[in-house]
Amino acid sequence: AHDLEPNAKDVWSINNEFGIESLVEIGYISTSGATWGNLEWGGRNEGNLHVQLMGPREGVYDLTGTDLVEGWGFNVPTGKLVSAFETAGDTQRKGATLITESELIAGGGAVLSIQWDYEKAIRVKYATKAEDTSVGGDTPLNYGTNFRLFRYAEVLLLAAEAYNKVGGQDAAARTELNKVRFRAGLADVSTSLSGNDLFEAIVNEKFLELAHEGQRFWDLVRWGKASTELAGTSYSSTNDLFPIPISEIDKNTLMTSDDQNPGY
Repeated sequence: AHDLEPNAKDVWSINNEFGIESLVEIGYISTSGATWGNLEWGGRNEGNLHVQLMGPREGVYDLTGTDLVEGWGFNVPTGKLVSAFETAGDTQRKGATLITESELIAGGGAVLSIQWDYEKAIRVKYATKAEDTSVGGDTPLNYGTNFRLFRYAEVLLLAAEAYNKVGGQDAAARTELNKVRFRAGLADVSTSLSGNDLFEAIVNEKFLELAHEGQRFWDLVRWGKASTELAGTSYSSTNDLFPIPISEIDKNTLMTSDDQNPGY
């Protein structure tokens, strides 16, 4: 039976892979001994290169006091995410997701230089940890951390959203939402929270719970919030859909290249 992991930090631990919360998971290993000489960029590597890509950028931080090692610095937390955790008083889940600059310094570390997208936090979800890679081969290429593509916490939040949207089911929506909040160490939402106010609470909860897991963009598109939330970026409504492959258009005698999705 599936359930939430009792401790949020355990959700992404290499020691809890294929655990009770994981529904769809991509497996990686740290023992294939990949090297720079045999790495297949975009190919069938058995180590999780994405972990290295998202680790704290080399030369930017003194990571003393953490259990992290250097990576390549992509997927950095935004100030908006840090603020959302702090506004909610969400310390347990925040600690499983990111570490702020002040927390890094308090632990004995330091920020040595500033990378262009740095907003005073580094990510620890899917973090670069020395024990998660191999001493064989080149260590940046052999992280064995699995990707959790779909997990039970998201099912609960989707159920909450569905109950809220169907109308007359806000009590059930609050029940599912509160299960996720309880694991995060947060109080239940008010029993008076309903309608659109409850929907916005679910939206915010999903922002916190699934931070850095690659789901937010598709939610924003589905909610009709993408143009507002992503204003000032390179986003356009064209990005809401993938293009229809020309090979599929060619196979369909009722379609022409003019039947392509808008913007392509």
